[in-house]
Amino acid sequence: MTELKKCSKCNANLVECHIEFNTFSMLVAKTPRKHLFNLKPTELFPFVCPNCGFTEWYAKDLTKLKK
Repeated sequence: MTELKKCSKCNANLVECHIEFNTFSMLVAKTPRKHLFNLKPTELFPFVCPNCGFTEWYAKDLTKLKK
């Protein structure tokens, strides 16, 4: 994700960050997992405002959530 995003609180440019959980990624899916191979997750990326600390989360691949 490289598009410029603005803070909804103070209008500063948000900084894309990454969350690490050891060797696993933080994922989001449209529906809960019922079977290991049914899940079509996408990664989440936090964008943090360097001025006020406000954080917004964005999904990397929206097409996986629309199916």
